Amino acid sequence: MENPTSTLSRKINLLSEEVYNRIAAGEVVERPASVLKELIENALDAAATEIDITVAGGGQSEITVNDNGSGMAKADLLLAFERHATSKVTSVNDLAAIHTLGFRGEALSAIASVARLEATSSMQEALSGHRLKMAGGKVIDLIETGAPTGTTISVKELFFNTPARKKFLKSRSVENSHLLTVFKRFALSYPDIRWSYVSDGKDVYRLPPETLENRLQAIFSEELGNLIFPVQLEDDGILVSGFIGAPKLARKSRGDQFLFVNRRWVQNRPLGFAVLSGFGPLIEDRRFPFYVLFIDIDPELVDVNVHPSKSEVKFRNEHEIYNIVHRGVRQALQKAGMDATRNYAVSPEEKVDPTTGEILPRPLDSRLPHTSPQQGFTFPLPQQNKMPLEGYQIAFQPEAKQATDVQDADSLRQASNGEIERTQVYQFHQRYVVTELKNSIAIIDQHAAHERILYEKALRALNGGKMHSQQLLFPRIMEVSPDRAVLLRDVLEDLQALGIDIKEFGERSFVVEALPAGVKESGDDRIVLDILDELREKGIARKPGHEKLAAAFACRAAIKFGKSLSLPEMNSLIDQLFATQYPFSCPHGRPTILQLTLGELERRFGRS
Repeated sequence: MENPTSTLSRKINLLSEEVYNRIAAGEVVERPASVLKELIENALDAAATEIDITVAGGGQSEITVNDNGSGMAKADLLLAFERHATSKVTSVNDLAAIHTLGFRGEALSAIASVARLEATSSMQEALSGHRLKMAGGKVIDLIETGAPTGTTISVKELFFNTPARKKFLKSRSVENSHLLTVFKRFALSYPDIRWSYVSDGKDVYRLPPETLENRLQAIFSEELGNLIFPVQLEDDGILVSGFIGAPKLARKSRGDQFLFVNRRWVQNRPLGFAVLSGFGPLIEDRRFPFYVLFIDIDPELVDVNVHPSKSEVKFRNEHEIYNIVHRGVRQALQKAGMDATRNYAVSPEEKVDPTTGEILPRPLDSRLPHTSPQQGFTFPLPQQNKMPLEGYQIAFQPEAKQATDVQDADSLRQASNGEIERTQVYQFHQRYVVTELKNSIAIIDQHAAHERILYEKALRALNGGKMHSQQLLFPRIMEVSPDRAVLLRDVLEDLQALGIDIKEFGERSFVVEALPAGVKESGDDRIVLDILDELREKGIARKPGHEKLAAAFACRAAIKFGKSLSLPEMNSLIDQLFATQYPFSCPHGRPTILQLTLGELERRFGRS
């Protein structure tokens, strides 16, 4: 009788080691920045006090990390690139209290499987070192060589044997931005180490061992000065320390937020919310504070083995840590003379879910939004009734569908034209403008509406026009971080068209000489930094298109929630909005107007 298994094709097969390694590499090596992270962690775990980094081609051509750590013997150098080979864990019990940055024994093997790699290492007092060459996970050569104490690992032609992975990489400048972000995290976490960072042959950072405060000044180069406040609070064996920035340093993105647990950079939404709620009403809506905070805790109370990237952690006592972080921030602000205790961002009747950082639902009568004083710059609204748009065709299409059609737009414009004097105009909660039109009520989002107006105005300027500017009485010199400097150089000419006269003044220095008419001088550097942050938040690291730059400018320059408007200002806002090509959404697709007709009101009151 014939064996039935011989007539059926087998569908399940064991993967070869080569295929398995390439699949496993996808978990560890997402992009060049992942390689840099793993190599730096190895250098730190080897007790290095000096680390030099060289990158080229956005990390795709080369990533080299050189350290003066303990080094490796010949046998260990070979074994280090085997799967599940590590010097940091020997038993299951070690996983309960991990003191090193790396511990899985997967990173070097994964990197070697998708690149050409060369590793040179020598131990202290050894007569010589050894150099290992690999390609696609296979050993090509291993020779004895002279080398200083420490290890140098050079990764070249990343993803040379996985073209599908290589296709998903971003531009060189975007990958460079990710590499710099990884470097900054380690340089902040280890200010006692000497670092250097060279990109495409240019020195970007040379950082001597120094205090954390000095390291902050060296990395951010944005006149932090007296705008950062120390945090220091210890309770029940948990220490929270570091620095927070003044509300003036708050941004619309979280790019300048750094949280470390036992010197390991982590992401933790509840703790980020603990910092934000500590600032209370001192920070505007939808802005995020600057901070570099360290949590020192017993390793047995934190689990770092949650994700292959080791950037997510779980705490055994998350409620307690949340409260300590919140109190630490609040105390630091109080010492700086800032009152963050009134009108909490999280009011007494509100409760926070510590697993998500979200505010839990409250009773209906308590759901009124909180407001805070406007702290940024605003554009005064011109008093003319119409904004001419002759010959102008907008090229940008909002992501969201228009809430009303062209016929509705025409009827709204007619209802809002100068023939009808608009006396019934109100501002609700310093957020919305409510006006009576013909047979309807219009509720207008003041920020989104001004965004639409400024977007179309900025787009015209970028397409050959120019916005009016005013000279500053005292030009302001501003310093920016290297990644911001790269992007800023690319948009200097376009910023001129938007009325921002800014010129290079050094490697990372720029001088602001004029601003768009109406911008408060106190916000001269903030508008530039906010535009750059908006572009970076959208993943733009090099010269953006006109539509994206115009949208970033409009978002940052538009009047904000919390800004009180006079009756003439509200009328001007309405007139200018209805004069735009697409009045029903901001450049990002959010609605600007909600219309409530008389017929709908009558239906709701049961009169139809």
